[in-house]
Amino acid sequence: MVGIKPHIPDLNVKPCSDSDEEEKGEIAKEFQNLAGLKTHDACYVDHKLLYELEVEIIARLPCFEYWKLQFLNKKFLQLLKSCEIFRVREERGLVKPYVILHSGAVSNWEMFDKDFKTFRRLPKVPSSDYCFFHSDKETVSVGTQLIVIGEK
Repeated sequence: MVGIKPHIPDLNVKPCSDSDEEEKGEIAKEFQNLAGLKTHDACYVDHKLLYELEVEIIARLPCFEYWKLQFLNKKFLQLLKSCEIFRVREERGLVKPYVILHSGAVSNWEMFDKDFKTFRRLPKVPSSDYCFFHSDKETVSVGTQLIVIGEK
């Protein structure tokens, strides 16, 4: 907006109100005024639109960083467990191939990007199947499926 000088509050000035709640309310009103928001605008926010925006943003993060999002809140944990993020990644052409290797008799799994520049150790696979971890086998990952070739 040309010709309008925005009012920037001085954060160094001591607040003159004694109540913390009043102070928080005044600060919130000040930011709403600066942003041009009205209190009734909150009623018109489409939650589906916010969800889609969250999915679009998270889909652009590297897959190696997804594990950190589970600690934000239950909403992000549910989003990670759904296939929505991976569907959006595929639609946007953001899918990257990874190589997943099982090494040794211990349940160690490693994940590499296609250029072997990024390496991550995956969590241990809980299983009581002795043959799975102690037999001669080859593993191949295809999409979201893990194919084990060898002894049962």
